[in-house]
Amino acid sequence: ELKGIMAQTMGDDYIEVDCIHDGGADDPSHTNVQVQQSHVIVPTMDRYVSSVVEIVRMAMQQEKSPKIVVFFVTARMVQFYSEMFNEALKIPVIELHSKKSQSYRTRASDNFREAESAILFTSDVSARGVDYPGVTQVIQFGLPSSREQYIHRLGRTGRAGNEGKGWLVLGQFESMFLQELHNIEIPVNEELDRLFHGKMNADVEEEVEVALRKIQGNKSLTKSAQGAYQAFLGFYNGQMKRIKLKRKEDLVSLANDFSAQLGLKEVPRLTKQMVGKMGLKGVNGIVLLSREEEAEVRGRRQGGQGGQGGRGRQGGSSASPKRTNNSGRRSR
Repeated sequence: ELKGIMAQTMGDDYIEVDCIHDGGADDPSHTNVQVQQSHVIVPTMDRYVSSVVEIVRMAMQQEKSPKIVVFFVTARMVQFYSEMFNEALKIPVIELHSKKSQSYRTRASDNFREAESAILFTSDVSARGVDYPGVTQVIQFGLPSSREQYIHRLGRTGRAGNEGKGWLVLGQFESMFLQELHNIEIPVNEELDRLFHGKMNADVEEEVEVALRKIQGNKSLTKSAQGAYQAFLGFYNGQMKRIKLKRKEDLVSLANDFSAQLGLKEVPRLTKQMVGKMGLKGVNGIVLLSREEEAEVRGRRQGGQGGQGGRGRQGGSSASPKRTNNSGRRSR
């Protein structure tokens, strides 16, 4: 689209400068050499949610004055994890994403920029065009939308001649993304890899358990968790080719495992309209709102409230599906 505009408005002798795309297979990557990059694969879904806590804790311990940017794949994921950390874990983080007003985003951005030590949970609104001095680590949790976006996000650290660290955290189902990072040296983070292949630290495990219980007993946190589930389902529905998922049933199974790890007692119920848009009609594991609930949701939306409630149905039944993680064990 941009090249089309350029062709219409500029002469034939213009020069195009591309600061992101590689010119060829042998060209070096355009990542900052000051940034030490590494990745880790979270081996099972039962550590997918808790891994955020484990990794942020480790990042906080590695620096005297940690200033950390954590990217998530959607705004609703940012919202959930921000509320989980701020309200359930009592670890202060700054929340920044497109669902917030412009005035809120400006204040949040200024607060993080001016802080000597802070944690920012954000979507891709912070990937480009912002300069946060002193960022020690960039953590990308989940599948970046592209190779270029991975590079843009990474650029929030290692600025002005300073060193930085970049950690890419992927679930097993997202690991195909590493093939997109050709010519970028991004080895396995051995410390994080040992962390996820061993038993969870007892203190962190208790911390996560307490947080999940708080989610179950808090309407606001429950609603945020439901929103994160819907966002997960919607985002990865659009990424099935990239992560080599062939069946919608496999996508729904992943999303339902994710919902269990969010602390939700039941798989969130969806509207027929949402299910239809995602092409998930009739897919096993999807739970629909009842007709009465659909009418209630429409009424609340018209009143500017939104929300869900009551009992849902799956394939004509009101029962929610039993959920297991990918290893076959019943999720907690």
